[in-house]
Parts: sequence; C-alpha cells; structure tokens
Amino acid sequence: MSNLATAEHRRREVTTAYFLRSRMATPPSHSPTLLLRIPTFEITFHRNRYSHPQTLVIDNSPALLPFASNLIMFPAPNPSGVARKPEFRHVEGDSIALTFAECNLDFIDLIGNHPRDCNKFYPLVPLLEAASKVSDFVKIPIFSVQVTIFRTRASRLDSPITTLFVMQAPRTPKVNVYDLDFGWGKPEKKISYSFSHKQPEEMAAIDDFLTILEKCQISPPLNTIGERSLPLTFFDLGWLLFHPIHQLFFYEFPHSKSRFIETVIPNLKHSLSITLQHFFPFASNLIVYPAQNPRKPEIRHVEGDFVALTFAECSLDFNDLIGNHPRECSKFYPLVPVLEGGTKVSDFVKFPIFSVQVTVFPNSGFTIGLTNHHTLSDATSRYELLKAWTSIAKYGTDEIFLANGSLPFYDRVIEYPQCLDDIFFNQHTINTLDENYRHPQLVSSTDRVRATFVLTRAQINSLKKWILLQLPKLEYVSSFTLGCAYIWTCITKSRVHLDRKKTENELERFACVIDWRSRLDPPVPQTYFGNCVGPCFTTMKSTILTGNKGFVTAVELITKSIRETVKNNQGMLKDAETWLDRFVVKVPTVGVAGTPKHDVYGLDFGWGKPKKYETISIDFGQAISVNVSSKSPEDLEFGLSLPAKQMDAFISIYGDELEGIISEETS
Repeated sequence: MSNLATAEHRRREVTTAYFLRSRMATPPSHSPTLLLRIPTFEITFHRNRYSHPQTLVIDNSPALLPFASNLIMFPAPNPSGVARKPEFRHVEGDSIALTFAECNLDFIDLIGNHPRDCNKFYPLVPLLEAASKVSDFVKIPIFSVQVTIFRTRASRLDSPITTLFVMQAPRTPKVNVYDLDFGWGKPEKKISYSFSHKQPEEMAAIDDFLTILEKCQISPPLNTIGERSLPLTFFDLGWLLFHPIHQLFFYEFPHSKSRFIETVIPNLKHSLSITLQHFFPFASNLIVYPAQNPRKPEIRHVEGDFVALTFAECSLDFNDLIGNHPRECSKFYPLVPVLEGGTKVSDFVKFPIFSVQVTVFPNSGFTIGLTNHHTLSDATSRYELLKAWTSIAKYGTDEIFLANGSLPFYDRVIEYPQCLDDIFFNQHTINTLDENYRHPQLVSSTDRVRATFVLTRAQINSLKKWILLQLPKLEYVSSFTLGCAYIWTCITKSRVHLDRKKTENELERFACVIDWRSRLDPPVPQTYFGNCVGPCFTTMKSTILTGNKGFVTAVELITKSIRETVKNNQGMLKDAETWLDRFVVKVPTVGVAGTPKHDVYGLDFGWGKPKKYETISIDFGQAISVNVSSKSPEDLEFGLSLPAKQMDAFISIYGDELEGIISEETS
C-alpha cells in the first residue's frame, strides 16, 4: 500500500463516520454570487517536540462565536416580493466539527517549497457537512477543523502536527499566519488552496460514480405524535450490538434525472412523512444511559425527530447490478445509507436508528436503500412499514392503508420472566454504547462477490420427492427447510474445497429465527411492533455435511430443530437465557436473513414492482438471504455473499449436485 493510501486508510479508521458521510454543502441557486464560491482551505504545519500533543482548549469567547454558527439561507421571495437576505446565526448547541487523525506521510517533504503531488494534502482536509433543511430555511455549516499528527520517527525526536481550517471566506495578506503559535512554536509552513467543484477522490471513494443530489430530514406531520417512548424487551435488547440491517430495492425507471427529481423525490418525501405518523419509532432515536444508570435503553420520539433521507445519482450499470450473476459486493455499498453515530444529550446518548437513500440511475432505474438498527424491529415490523409506505406513495393518501386495519400494535404485552431483561441488558460489552460508538460498517476493499440462486417450483418438487425417498419416515418437509439445507451443504462443501485441512471433529452450524407472535402464551397480535423472534440452531460435523449423505442429514436435522423449537411444550422461553451464549460460539455458521413469507417483490411505490431485491447486510458475516423470487411467488430466491474463489466453487457444486439429484429422481 502506498504512503498516501496508508495515510488515507488510517485517517478513515480514526474518523470513518465523519469522512465517509460528509459532503460539501451546495447553497441554493438563488444565493448571492459570493456565496457560490467553493470553500477555501488553509493548512498550517507545526512541530511538537513532545511525545504527546498537549491539551487543546476550545475557547468560548464571543469573538469565536461566528465560527460555531451556520449560514442561513431563506427560500425565494414570497408572493409579496419580500426576500430575506442570508445571515450567520448561532443557537445554543451549535458546534465546530473537530477531527483528530494520524498520517505516515513525510512531514519534511510536505513543508518544502519544491513541487509536490497535490493529492498528498487532500487527506489532511476536513469537510464541511451538507446543508440541512430546518423549518423555513436551509442551514449550512461554515467552519471545520482537522488536526493530524505525523508520528515520531526513530531518527527524530519531534512529532509534527498539521492544523487545518476550512472556511467559506477569502484570505488576506495582511494576516501573518506565521505568527500563529498554539504553544508548540510558530508554523513551519502555511498552504492555501481550493478545489474546482469536484472534491478530491481521496475524500470519498465513491465519488467516481456517485453524486449526492440532496440530503434532507423527514419528520412526521407537525403535532401528530408528540413525545412518545417505546420500552425495549429482551427480544430487542439482544440486538443492541448487532450490525445494522441494510436492504436494497431496485426499481425500473427509464426516464431522465430531471423527471426523477420532479416526480419521484417529492412523492417519496411526502409519503414517507405520512407513513412516519403511523410508524413513529422509525423517526425516533435509541436512548442509552451510562453504565452507572440502571435505566434500560428505550426508543424515544420527540417533536422534531426525523429520518435522514439522501437522494443521489449513480453512474454504475443498473442492469449489471440487478443480475443474478456474481458481482463485486463493494459496488452496492454506496447505495445503502449509513447510520450516524451517537450524540451525548444531558444524561444519555441518542442513536439514530433508521435512514433511507434513494439513488437514481438516469434512464434506467433507481434504488431505495434502507438501513435500520436491529433493536428497532424485526423483518415483520419492517415489512409492515414498507407496505404502508408503498400504499401511501402509490395512492397519495393513507386511506387505503388505514382501511386494511394494519396499524402497528405498540403495547408491550409479552409475558416473560424479568430476569431475561437483566441477562440481555447486562452483556459484557454493552458499556461501549457511548457517544464514541460507531456502528459496524461494510468495508469496500473486499474480494467478496454476491450472487442470487433461484430454486424453481419444479426443482423444489423434485428435491422433495428425492428427499422423501431417502427419509421415508419424514412425512413433510417445507420448501424453506429444503432450500436452506441444500444451500448450507453447498456452502460448506465449497469452503472445504478451498481448505482441506478440516478435521473430523470440526463443526458447522445453521441458524435461523422463528417469529413467535402467534406462538407465545398468550399470543400477541401479528401487528406487534418490535422484535419478536427467537433463534433456532442446528449443528453438524463438517465431515458429515460434506459427505454423500450431507444434504439428507441437513434436511433431517433442520426439520427436527425447527419442529422441536416450535412444538416445545415447556414454552419457547425455556432456554432463552442461553441465546446470547449460543450466538457467540466460535463455529462456522450460516445464518438466514429474510423470509419467503414477506413478498418483497410486491412492494410497489407506484412505478412498478422491484426488479431486484438485495439484503446487503449479509456481507457482515456468512449469512444467506431467503425470499420469494421476482419471477414467481412459488420459487425461492437465495442471496449469497462469498469470497470470489469460494463463489466459483459454490456455483460448480450447486449446479452439479442439483443436476445429479434431479436426474436420479426422474430416472
């Protein structure tokens, strides 16, 4: 890796959320000419002859107040012809974005006067956050700071620091920047420069093919919710440290970008706002209290809370992305939104739990990407939100949605021992949920590829007939069990094919979740909002799973495991206290995301049904997605994400063994 790449990599490790989620603000087109100037950047290089930087104190002097303010832009003149001019405004709580980073580039080289590659300086530059719509105006951040340390070398006793400021303002030679001494001496070097419209690619790896069109905040209609909170049950608490859930829907839209902006964007904004009126937790925050506070986390909504909604444009090949063939996983990551980190508020930390990104591929289609914290809901509650949103977007009103009587049920009526809350809340790593916590993020530099495999109804029927011949005592096998067993077997064989060092006693595990709404005693409504799923595990030796009877044994064990879990006479909560321990067992596990019970290909916002659906979050581990197929609700669609070489092996094994079984069954 080059020095520049290493520096950028380290910088992003330290400030991942800030650098990957920021975009320069673009003022509205009606702004005065001066306001359309791009930001000016200024770097000052200092030497620090201490092993550690001294404490930085941020002055709250009134003289610095404009720097902790925002540029306020008002809309075009009202009908009376009165137009408010832009202004700087500071309100309590406004702040300066301050980033600390580390770089391994050559400090001496950077402070020279000789020609140097401009790209070397870009990782040292802080960004200005995007503009945001607030009530009847747009506010634009105007100042940010990044402090970057260049670590001490073995041959040198000093530890240089660069301090960089970004302001939307011109510079003047009357200011002697070489007199600026923070306490470590005067600057070694000062550099000023600016960019012409396009940001340096080092700032955002996705800039080559993704352009942000708009970032906005969507709230429920004013005064429709008020302040509400939703306690978390042990079903929710178990997901506190789980990775975010990423979903991606691809819709065909063979029209121009301007038509997308004029029709799709206003519709999705309006319909999402109306939908949030009925599904307030999605426009809420996860509230976490400090370790010494015994209060359990909760989901809380206050007036003004919102969903972060991003609109973007992408130049990738839409038709390639909606295919079933292997495609680079990293191509999909820019299309899913991120969740911002935690914010310290009074005596608690609040975390956003839902965000949306809509990305247009001009003259081809658009994607709707969803990201949610798993404590918010399981797949069932999330699917109910999508059904409501699509109905409201398609018909322009919530009347049809309300007529179906499918409003979410928020009462916490599940009966279970109190000790389960304590067990799931007192996870040993729960204290990491503070303002410095950042959600796990997908890494773009990966060799993983994703592909989709469809088992048709005819193939499923052939597999069922063959299995029942091998297991005559098995009266029934579901399509879900059959398909999962076959995929699990092929994944294990593909991994062993590449790594033949496995021993006879090594284990493989399959995991899925079961919806307990109708199975609890007493049962809860099917519209119960939140998480209400429990795990079901199946474990088998690798040598058995990869043997001649591997598929047959997998079907038998998964069927038995699901049946015993569902039919448990002692109640599904009998072993709930062991769920966390079983989740962290270090055994290769193939988990399942999604369910064929939810028709994701029936979600029509008014521009037709999805052309493709992807569960992007399976890339966090070795999981598979299972859904009905886009071609027929009787077919099953399996999404896989594997290293490229393993995917090649899987494709070969999947096709050969399926052909062999069907040939044997029909002969």
